[in-house]
Amino acid sequence: MLDLQPQQKQCVEMKEPFILVKGTAGSGKSSIGIYRAIRLAKQGRRVLFVMYNTNLAASMEALVKALIIDIPINLRIMTFYQYVDKILRKRVMRSSRSVVEGTELRNFIRPALGKVKKYKKSSVLEWDEQFFEDEIQYIKGRGIKDLEEYKKIARSGRRKALQEGPREAVWEVYCAYQSLLKGATREDWADLALLALQTLQDRPLDESYDDVIIDEAQDLTLVAREVIQHLVVPLQDKVPTSGSMMVLADTAQSLYSRSFSWSQLSNQMKMKPRSVNLKKNYRNTRQIAEAAIQLLALIESTYEEGYIDPELTTRYGPPPMVITAMNTAGMFSWMSERIRDLTSDKTFHFSDFAVLC
Repeated sequence: MLDLQPQQKQCVEMKEPFILVKGTAGSGKSSIGIYRAIRLAKQGRRVLFVMYNTNLAASMEALVKALIIDIPINLRIMTFYQYVDKILRKRVMRSSRSVVEGTELRNFIRPALGKVKKYKKSSVLEWDEQFFEDEIQYIKGRGIKDLEEYKKIARSGRRKALQEGPREAVWEVYCAYQSLLKGATREDWADLALLALQTLQDRPLDESYDDVIIDEAQDLTLVAREVIQHLVVPLQDKVPTSGSMMVLADTAQSLYSRSFSWSQLSNQMKMKPRSVNLKKNYRNTRQIAEAAIQLLALIESTYEEGYIDPELTTRYGPPPMVITAMNTAGMFSWMSERIRDLTSDKTFHFSDFAVLC
């Protein structure tokens, strides 16, 4: 792994109890998290390095092993939902095997939507199933308890505006969906997050973590961040026994429209954070970064609170290629041929490529 830049090293060694690291893509946020986790674990502290994405967690664990070979027992690297599964198995004997996820969610959303359409008229009920899947997860991720609360919430970053009438229709679909899940003795991951929060509120951990590091925090819901808050020793300014929480995020990289807000997070923690902005992208060439900035400019939510205007690297390379295919089959054919061509002389390996869809 590359040596840390001075600003990145400073973040690793910070001693404040609550630290927000805002960074553009490729600015080294995950590297900071890795080195900080190792540093604190070596001091004998109990450390949790948590994130949303399963593949990211596996990559972080592999990188830590590459640096220190054996991961100490006082350092845990896992996704948020892996931790939720762990705590619920231990406390309420609840297994994640009953969880509805992925394409199976539609098997409950579709009949819920059909049921509401039979007795309620609203144009929002003609919107696609993906909207309802996302909106239901948003409702649960915000911990919204009733229709009146849902009507009042701003829904910033949700892309599609909803007035009071349509919200009532959406709430009806949500209730029908929950009823169908209950009838099938099933739950989704958002339900388990809410249950984990409830059990932690009722009975705190017997042994909390001294330090929690959250990577890609923009992809975690409000409820998820509140759960994580219950896992760490209370944060206190200028107290040696204080816990610490470092939050690493880039609102421009959010994949799930969580409406992440730095001010919201500060209010949630009830503490003013030490805040750091990482502007330089070390990962990409200048040409790739410039192309990405042009694409981001087309997304309405890009410039919401927390956006970091990237500082372009001085590393140059060829400009990105834009290929137009006649159809999907032609597009995949070109990609596969291009990848085979680039790997033919062993300069590149298949693991060097990513195909984003």
